[in-house]
Parts: sequence; C-alpha cells; structure tokens
Amino acid sequence: MSSVVDRKAARNSGVMLEIEKALGESDLEIYLQIPETVGYVEHESFEAPSNEERYYGSDAQRIDVPAWTHFPEVPEDVPTTRSSKATLDRDEEASLFLRYNYARFRLAKLQKSQNRRLSVSRAKKMVVWYKRALEAQASLVRANMALVLAMAKRTRIPNVEFSELISEGNMALLRSVEKFDVSRGFKFSTYACRAILKSFNRLATK
Repeated sequence: MSSVVDRKAARNSGVMLEIEKALGESDLEIYLQIPETVGYVEHESFEAPSNEERYYGSDAQRIDVPAWTHFPEVPEDVPTTRSSKATLDRDEEASLFLRYNYARFRLAKLQKSQNRRLSVSRAKKMVVWYKRALEAQASLVRANMALVLAMAKRTRIPNVEFSELISEGNMALLRSVEKFDVSRGFKFSTYACRAILKSFNRLATK
C-alpha cells in the first residue's frame, strides 16, 4: 500500500512542477490561494451549457458597478464619495450574484477533480474561474460598501472605535456576499444590513 501512495505522491510532485512552470509566478500565486473545498450558492440554471457564454461571453451583460470610497481610519465626519450611479438595480444585482456563484460552481467542480488527480490544463482553468469569482465578489462588495458606513454611523457602542465598527461591518458584508441566495427574491441590502447589525451586536457583548 505504501508503495502505491509513494508512486502517486511522486507523480503529483512532478505534475506540480509542470503546473508551476505553466502558470508563471502571478497565476501560480492565485492558484495556490484556491481553497481545497470551494463553496457556492446553488442555482437550478448552473448546469445549462449556455451559462459560460451568458455570463462571460462577448455578449454578456455589462454591469456598471457603483464605486464608493471611504477611509475607515479617519473620523466619521469625513465625507464619503461615490460615482454618479448610486446603486445596482435589481436585475444587475441578480445577474452579478449569479455570475459570482456560477464562477464558484465551475471552480468547485474543477477543484474536486484536481484533488483526485493533478492536471496542468485543469490548473489553468481553475485560475481563470477563480479570477472571475474574485472579480464578481469585489464588484458586489464595492457596490454595497455604503451599507457598512451607514450602519456604523448610526451605531454607538461604548469603548468601540468607529474604525473597528467599519472593519467588523466589512467582514459581515463579505460573509453576506458569500452566502446570499438571489433565487429567494430578497434584496441583498436587507440581508446584509441584518448581518452587519448582528456583527455590531457581537462587538457590544465582548
């Protein structure tokens, strides 16, 4: 049994060297960040073969993501800036969440196979899908950063700095993006605000 395990490890080691050469430094760094188990929110449409073209093809919907900028290390009265577009509309929000979870769905399938047997070509595909997932996640977070600031400004907790509220709220926002199920028909802002308030309440009870 041990000889079989040793031979498998040796093969994987050789393939890993090929992956390192094939990906290059920047993509290898991204590849190594991919978790062994990739989570996603399921949707009934994900098995459809047209989804890659729908979400990432040349005719995919272009979504202009509102850009909010604020600096949590500065006092509360420093103004927040934003683009001329304030929020995503409902269809854009739904499309972006489906795009995000479809990328994670594809990545999860690739990672499951990669865990069984290393493949150079699969590693390249994994980097592509992980980049797409990270890009969609960043867009969703950026579009909703104002929620954190708004909730932090109306929250007062003794001995808790404003910057700590922002940090805690940002983490809650990230978790909300990861778990939100767009198929249930709720607005993300409602879901995220509840999660952000819960995270503030946990700070208050520490």
